Amino acid sequence: MRYLVGFACVLALGVVPVVGCSSDGDAGGSGGSAGVGGIGGEGGGAPNRTAELEEFLDDYIDQQVKVDDTGIAVALVGPGGVVELERTYGMANLEESVALTSETVFELASVSKQFTATAIMMLYEEGLVAPEDPVSETFSEGPAEWASMTVHHLLTHQSGLPDYANDQPPGTVEGWSNADVLAYLLETSLEFPPGDEFEYSNSGYAMLAMLLERVTGESFADFLQQRIFEPLGMSDTLVPAVAPPDVPNLARGYRLGHLVEYSSRTNGAGHQHSTLEDLIQWELGIRDAALLSPDTLALMFTRHVDIPVEKRVSHFDDCDYGYGWMTCSAKVGPLLHHGGRTGGFRTLIDRDPAANVTVIMLSNGSYEWTFEIGDDLIEFYRKGSGAP
Repeated sequence: MRYLVGFACVLALGVVPVVGCSSDGDAGGSGGSAGVGGIGGEGGGAPNRTAELEEFLDDYIDQQVKVDDTGIAVALVGPGGVVELERTYGMANLEESVALTSETVFELASVSKQFTATAIMMLYEEGLVAPEDPVSETFSEGPAEWASMTVHHLLTHQSGLPDYANDQPPGTVEGWSNADVLAYLLETSLEFPPGDEFEYSNSGYAMLAMLLERVTGESFADFLQQRIFEPLGMSDTLVPAVAPPDVPNLARGYRLGHLVEYSSRTNGAGHQHSTLEDLIQWELGIRDAALLSPDTLALMFTRHVDIPVEKRVSHFDDCDYGYGWMTCSAKVGPLLHHGGRTGGFRTLIDRDPAANVTVIMLSNGSYEWTFEIGDDLIEFYRKGSGAP
């Protein structure tokens, strides 16, 4: 297992805990809606600390989001798994004037990739898949140039596969399924020999979803539902057959007040849907090592490949890619990070290993500034907690 790192690294990364409302939906000021972890909330932090965090975030959002505009949902999970902040602002659906809540279902975009990587590493722990396995063992129909491509290359965006989602004219992949992605890849040459470079590619994660299906005989959606979502109590999370799905409490995606949505049947790289409440359960599951051993989590968080600045896929300039996660240099120090962007949706999870603090953000208004929230909120939290 040439990629493995030790258990001590896991503690440093914060995988295991190191210690131990209003609903009007108006953006800004008192318009934020508090959920679990707010003052008097179930399992919340110290009331004064939560009030400080809410005031900081209310002021932060009030500068950006108008009342009755598209919105944002934010949570902060602190040491010991305490939900110290859970706040929502704005509207999930402008046409029907539906306010955002912690149960609003969002398109996760590329935040979906950490779930795909987790599923693959569950197979790794079961001896069914290994990072060094050649992709050609599962995809025998692949061309000769795939011979040196491994599962590790798919996980770290070093496969050389062209990005089906971004390498073609807009609208080309509307309605595509993973089978369509595979057909495209079989007919298109690699951009470079596997392992030679980093080039972010949604195709690699669609391939991982298809690899899982061939190895297990299960659909990707069913595997995640039965092995990840249900065990963690993520009752409103799904991999839809068609995105956007027809489910209650669905957020719509907007740009400048206009709907920005398109239909897709692909999975693995994006299009998983979830809620703020469910992603809190996801974070707690990571901390508790509920799905994967600490050693395997450390392997996922390892800096496997440097991302050149000219190929960055984050608002951070300095990042390395692991398995479904990046480690990025932020104002507060190294953050485990992944963001997502599709249509009107912007999403992220930022994990601060040193302070054992995680910020989750979901938004539906094409707000690029939302990618700064994790770093800024963690910086504020650390100053108030006395962390260095």
